[in-house]
Amino acid sequence: MLPSRNLGYTVTIGGETTERTEVFIQIGQIFIAVVFLIFITMALQFYSLTIPFILFSAVYLAFSGAIFGLFITQTGLGFMSLMGGVSLAGIVVRNGIILIEFIEQRRKAGMNIKDAVSLASRQRFRPIILTSLTTIAGLSPVAFGNSTLFQPLGIAIVFGALFSTILTLFVVPALYLIRAHWKGLMHN
Repeated sequence: MLPSRNLGYTVTIGGETTERTEVFIQIGQIFIAVVFLIFITMALQFYSLTIPFILFSAVYLAFSGAIFGLFITQTGLGFMSLMGGVSLAGIVVRNGIILIEFIEQRRKAGMNIKDAVSLASRQRFRPIILTSLTTIAGLSPVAFGNSTLFQPLGIAIVFGALFSTILTLFVVPALYLIRAHWKGLMHN
């Protein structure tokens, strides 16, 4: 802000950078609200406060993939790429929920933890891969097309889904086993 000379006016110089900063702050606030709502929903579904953190590990993997994809395609981090990241959170959490739900079902059926994790991972491998591949295939024309508006969104979702799907199938079961070991349930 520049002070005026006895005229009682002030001039604020802003522009694209100021607007972009405000949009990023708003997206960050929306993302925090979405993550909180997802966390509450998962905590109620699984009656656990630790399982949502296991599922959120997939979100971090997805964001890593999205950032990597934006980097290798030399696409800027803007509004649409951030919206792709927010959308990606829901897509990726769904895959983790499917896997954890199957593990929990096997545990309730009396299976020990290692066998339940192994069986659930094998049984859900193909459905998780197929749902992610349909997302990737559906958004590939957007990601690799000529639309300067929607291309960052497509790139963020495609690379984030690809990266997180591959790693979710290994990281989520491993973290579930670590949680079980930490809670002393491994002998069951």
